[in-house]
Amino acid sequence: MHLRDPPDDFRQIPIIPTIDEILTPDDSFLRPNKTAGAYNSADHYLDVQFRLLREDFLRPLKNGIQEFRKNKYNQSHSK
Repeated sequence: MHLRDPPDDFRQIPIIPTIDEILTPDDSFLRPNKTAGAYNSADHYLDVQFRLLREDFLRPLKNGIQEFRKNKYNQSHSK
């Protein structure tokens, strides 16, 4: 997880993931949820929460598709 400023505006990130996002193993830009203290601003709070929530639904989908593709590749080469 990152503690620096985000590389893009969370409002411009599509809710539905792109094919590139699903197929690349790169990690998303995430910052930790604050459990103590205040966020810097409302935008900081919304950015952190949006990215974490999106990652919560995207990560299992991404892992499942990558695992499926790996198994499909292994099955086609084991025959």
